[in-house]
Amino acid sequence: MRIGFHTDAFNSAYWLFEICLQWAHRNQVRYIECGLIDGVSWIHGLGCQPHVALYEDPVQLRRKLDNYGVQFSQVDAAYPLSQTDGRLRGVPYVMKAIAWAAQAGCPWVDTANGLHAPEGLDDPEALAMMKRSYEQIRRVAEAHKIITNIEPRGYFTLGTWHQRNPLISIQPKAGKLHEKPN
Repeated sequence: MRIGFHTDAFNSAYWLFEICLQWAHRNQVRYIECGLIDGVSWIHGLGCQPHVALYEDPVQLRRKLDNYGVQFSQVDAAYPLSQTDGRLRGVPYVMKAIAWAAQAGCPWVDTANGLHAPEGLDDPEALAMMKRSYEQIRRVAEAHKIITNIEPRGYFTLGTWHQRNPLISIQPKAGKLHEKPN
């Protein structure tokens, strides 16, 4: 078993990412997950965000992690793909995260569905939209040999819908999609 942590555990402290690396090194934790920011966040710019941004060079960041003896277990690109804007905002974000993760030496990219039922869509429509989104994501994941997963914290994975209809895993080739285990 390998133990790691998500850098969002440091959100309440408003520490920068390097503080998380130092903590991992000091405590001999070798695996971390961090959120990926697509764009610019003022909190991140001030050095008070324990996540990394897609504009940061992934190869240089991988070298920094190596210096601390730490590696990514996965990165979090968890925009709610089940929401009505999931295809517009979430899919490009996840695809950029996949290419970034491959260069950073990170094997997994975490995705998510929304916490609530998608507004204006019935369940079959939302699931069909998610399927199309994940088919597009899968092609990019396969090209980069990255595994994607669906974090089980939303309407379709833990909510009311999931309680009535357990989610079935989709496992295509190298770009496998998994329901993330707890």
